[in-house]
Amino acid sequence: MPESKFGYRRSHKLIPLSSATAILGLKWQTSIVHILEVGDLTCRRPVFPRDHSWPKPDELHQIGFSWEDILAMHHEIHVRRRFFYFRAEYADVFLPEDDLPGGRGLEFSPGWEGILREFCDGLRELHRQGKRYYLRWGKEKFGAMRLFHTRNPDPESGDDEAVGRLRGIAYRRSLQTCQECGEPGRLRMGISVCLTLCERHKHLVYPLNEEQDGVILDLDAHYRAMD
Repeated sequence: MPESKFGYRRSHKLIPLSSATAILGLKWQTSIVHILEVGDLTCRRPVFPRDHSWPKPDELHQIGFSWEDILAMHHEIHVRRRFFYFRAEYADVFLPEDDLPGGRGLEFSPGWEGILREFCDGLRELHRQGKRYYLRWGKEKFGAMRLFHTRNPDPESGDDEAVGRLRGIAYRRSLQTCQECGEPGRLRMGISVCLTLCERHKHLVYPLNEEQDGVILDLDAHYRAMD
């Protein structure tokens, strides 16, 4: 029986969720479950609906993967969602903290990678002007991208305005870009969560808050207007 690239012997039997979690080197099954819920990758059984009812706890044992599914999931988790190629290509302006104790990483979904690259291209331009800023980490908050960089050692120079403009552009673009796939999107207001998503991925915030969804498109601006 041939072996897979992970050292496990291949068979025609489906791989259960618990085994897939171990094969992929993950601590939690929820990492895989979330990707299945996004809906761009699938498992062999069962096929779940794209709505907020999925997955039910008693359905998790039904999930089964082929080796092709495992390979696709490996790329999604360890390459795409960890920004593998971005990290390699922008090592000159990205000094990640997530390899340090208590450090933070790129804590958002990969649909925003294009925005991230544009921000770092802007940092490269600042480097050419002698302004040495470096991206350290980033997160999603209220459906928008928040980026954090090294501080200017000379606060009197006014250079912070330049990198602030780059952050502002990234923030505004993120509110118009699906954080899962990079297609055009908008802020989707759920009952307990808000995310910027396209039509195909809006199920991730179901059930929608009917009073706020489509009305509030920038939660920070909404809160500022209320002050």
